[in-house]
Amino acid sequence: MTAERDTVAAEADAFAARLAAAGVAVTHRRFPGVDHGFTHNKPAAVAREALETIVQHAVG
Repeated sequence: MTAERDTVAAEADAFAARLAAAGVAVTHRRFPGVDHGFTHNKPAAVAREALETIVQHAVG
């Protein structure tokens, strides 16, 4: 999961791609219009959506 305006978003994208190329099951999602730390610093609908996505993947 990356934020659109994260300074390391490109690196996170590349890491997800390398994991997938190595055969690791990867789900990568970019959240538009937000900065790094948005799940903690921006209590808005997008933060809730991101946290729900984390829970869905953790629980299965």
